[in-house]
Amino acid sequence: MREQLKTAGEEGDYGAQLSIMNELMGFLRTQGRHQENLAQIEEALTLAGRLGLEGTLPYATTLLNAATGCARQGSF
Repeated sequence: MREQLKTAGEEGDYGAQLSIMNELMGFLRTQGRHQENLAQIEEALTLAGRLGLEGTLPYATTLLNAATGCARQGSF
């Protein structure tokens, strides 16, 4: 996933990049890799904000994945 994430970024395909970030958050969460997941959450939220996605379904999906990852770690 990280290689695909890098490729999407290099190609300027930010929609694909955000989708991959969302998948990666879920993977990291299930693997218990909380510190990596927190960094990924921050990157995904930053990208979504930069893309002006607030109020859209992709943004809501990213927020849900971020919240699930934080809750799993006990960051709420």
